[in-house]
Amino acid sequence: MIDSREDYSGIVNLLDYTSGSFPVTFADRSLDLEMPDYRPMNQADEVNWRACEFSESCRGRSFANGKSTDQKDLFDGAPVGLQVMGRRFEEEKVFGLMEAIVAALEDYQTGQRDNRSRVR
Repeated sequence: MIDSREDYSGIVNLLDYTSGSFPVTFADRSLDLEMPDYRPMNQADEVNWRACEFSESCRGRSFANGKSTDQKDLFDGAPVGLQVMGRRFEEEKVFGLMEAIVAALEDYQTGQRDNRSRVR
């Protein structure tokens, strides 16, 4: 089984794929909803959900009856980012997609709905 810390970025290196990461926003305790009745979709989802149980950065989370309960203060203000992945030698596509996502996020934040004229 793959170590849960390598699930997302390890495959990019293994397959020599192209990837790009960029900041999007910051965690906000007033917006992030609690999920007390969350049930993992499958075993891999449960591994990711529980990965924080043994992480140094997640000290202060409580785990009761096999379910974790986030303490919103722990991640309040932490940066949130996205990673875009593409196949080998598709750097231009990845950069173009990153540009389109950033433009869509900017349009969303300013209340604009149609950004097709900005991204080609």
